[in-house]
Amino acid sequence: MPGEAPSGPISGHSPMAAPGRSAVRSGGAANAYLGNSVAVDGVRVVVGAASDDTLGPSAGAAYVFGPEGEANRLGTRLTAPGVSALDRFGTSVAASGDRIVVGAPKDDGHDTDSGTAFVFETDADGGWIHTVLSASDGSTGDRFGESVAVSGGRIVVGAPTDDNGGRASGSAYVFEPDGTGGWTETKLTASDARPDNRFGWAVAVDGDRIVIGAQLANAGAADTGAVYVYEADGSGGWAETKLIASDAEADDRLGWSVAVSGDRVVAVSPRADGAGPDTGAAYVFEPDGSGGWTETILTPSDADADDRFGWSVAADGDRIVVGAPWADGGLADVGAVYVFDARPGGWTQTRLFASDGAAGDQFGRSVAVSGTRIVAGAEQADPAGQSSGAAYVYTVAPR
Repeated sequence: MPGEAPSGPISGHSPMAAPGRSAVRSGGAANAYLGNSVAVDGVRVVVGAASDDTLGPSAGAAYVFGPEGEANRLGTRLTAPGVSALDRFGTSVAASGDRIVVGAPKDDGHDTDSGTAFVFETDADGGWIHTVLSASDGSTGDRFGESVAVSGGRIVVGAPTDDNGGRASGSAYVFEPDGTGGWTETKLTASDARPDNRFGWAVAVDGDRIVIGAQLANAGAADTGAVYVYEADGSGGWAETKLIASDAEADDRLGWSVAVSGDRVVAVSPRADGAGPDTGAAYVFEPDGSGGWTETILTPSDADADDRFGWSVAADGDRIVVGAPWADGGLADVGAVYVFDARPGGWTQTRLFASDGAAGDQFGRSVAVSGTRIVAGAEQADPAGQSSGAAYVYTVAPR
């Protein structure tokens, strides 16, 4: 489908000295919250604006930024027929190659707030065509599309308030091309599903491994959170492994956001209290060679109460990116993003700031990484009016 170019400048700065520097700013109206979700694959950046009002209050939109220059790029605005007020199209975004997935969890495809996901693919003319995905058993309030992920031809969509295993137990759906232009659907639910677990609040996929967060699952205490890893079993099914934090405490909410790259699974607990209330933590799980998993806990060197380190997370190879949108850095809630790189002696840490950050921007509400490119959303930034939002693209040194 044809796209629209949003007005407004695109300029940037990278505090990590690097050859490419850019920032993406909304030229739209106040309260668009551009940057509530971000994705990147190679040179293509996708930014969600779930509160965009162009098609009605909080109908939402998503913007695609391509490789056409670093300083003044124009973005393509994605939407779809039928998107309307309160759908929150752009709540979640994901990208892989020439495929983009956008979630609209409050779309009424099956019934009120049942949710929909839209798959956009490039056509022969360089435009975008779209396919609509919905759960075959979707029902009122499922919020299908609250989270989305894509790896090649495999798409995963979370429906965290599906009632399959009790009220808001949650589920996730795996879609794969069926070879005839359609999609096959497989529904995943936790083997120990319980009401209010919110399984599917966050999803990630890399090849034959899927990771699903259940941020309100109880592991010995209320709302500790849990993460479920699914691996293709070779016969069309999925083998499940449940991961919990070794130091889990009530209200940590492990699985608020998740990431996977190869054998490495990352899950975050933005309300973990290691250095004070809600400082946050990131947990890196890797196979131990004997069927189990090792755990490494990452926290920032300057952790502080209420930073909520782990509100967002992304991973690619030996690089992990974690957002802490309530970090202060001299200004209240300006936000920060931490980059962790695996080295022979452990993990190194670099902190990213927005060059024009202001109090309350909440830089790091969303993050994404692909190779040397990192994207961070600041949905509360005000470049074009109150909470119009922004996203920042950093080209960093190779690992």
